[in-house]
Amino acid sequence: FAALAAKWKEPAKDALDTLVLNAVDKTPLDAYEQLEYIPFDPVKKRTEATLRDPQGRIFTVTKGAPNVLLALCEGNRAQIEDEFKRTIEELAE
Repeated sequence: FAALAAKWKEPAKDALDTLVLNAVDKTPLDAYEQLEYIPFDPVKKRTEATLRDPQGRIFTVTKGAPNVLLALCEGNRAQIEDEFKRTIEELAE
């Protein structure tokens, strides 16, 4: 879903978008309509997009700093926090 939090129809504007968009087949992304896009904000440390899927459902995706994204998890943070942190450490190795 990280690619949906980018402007995939335009050239990447930063390193994270370049990495994400070069790692996926962008063709399936065109099934989604990007309704709103908020570019990376160095204060919020994330990028956000609101989309409509092929079934008409509207949802929001975000990508950014792991600790910032974990803080957004209101309902299940306690259940996922340990595994989340382990995964981040493994990816950093």
